[in-house]
Amino acid sequence: MKQHTTKKWTGCIILILFLILIAGFFLSFRAKNIIISGCDHYTQEEMKDMLFESLFDNNTILFYMKYRYIGLKDIPFVQKITVKREGRNGLKIKVYEKTLVASIKYMGEYVYFDKEGTVLESSQEPVGGIPNIVGLHSKGFVLYESLQVKEKDIFAQILDLSQLLQRYNLEINKIRFNDQKEVELECNGIRIYLGKKDFYDEQIAALSEILPKAVDQKLKGVIHMENYTSGSEVILKCIE
Repeated sequence: MKQHTTKKWTGCIILILFLILIAGFFLSFRAKNIIISGCDHYTQEEMKDMLFESLFDNNTILFYMKYRYIGLKDIPFVQKITVKREGRNGLKIKVYEKTLVASIKYMGEYVYFDKEGTVLESSQEPVGGIPNIVGLHSKGFVLYESLQVKEKDIFAQILDLSQLLQRYNLEINKIRFNDQKEVELECNGIRIYLGKKDFYDEQIAALSEILPKAVDQKLKGVIHMENYTSGSEVILKCIE
């Protein structure tokens, strides 16, 4: 009986010591200083909530081991994530987002593609800063494959135009193609008519000089650039 009691107490002491060691491990390597960079689509808090899903993730060693040997969860619009430990309680997380140039709406979803026309993501809600193409019709899509569209003749033009808008940091809401394949842009209550051309480089370069200022001043109106030539004046006709 005495021997049984001794074994019982020994087991309890071992268990208590083990729990103390576990608690010490979690407290000593608790993730206190988390630096997240590279986020545009998500805020740092949103990214943190998605990455740190459990109690174990709040330990710098366990989180780093998960990153190295298991892999972090897939997050929409994120290409990859790298993690570095910074001291005992720090983590430095670098987010590499997918480079999206435009989207089309298909079967109630926004389908996003890159400059090569490869589908990278889809979502129920639109993403700010990424233009939606109106007048382009998809035959269907598969992630990480080329977007299948009916209007193949203008798709290359759409890709070029989308890249131009990104180059000049113009946040366009919609790029619209009519039946005559003429281009119209929409940006916060301003409509820009570009007409039908093979290249829009000069028009977009000139537009970049006036559009951001008009948006900052919350102006509404129309800009006609169908007959624009290099050096021409760009005029916004305001609408009350």
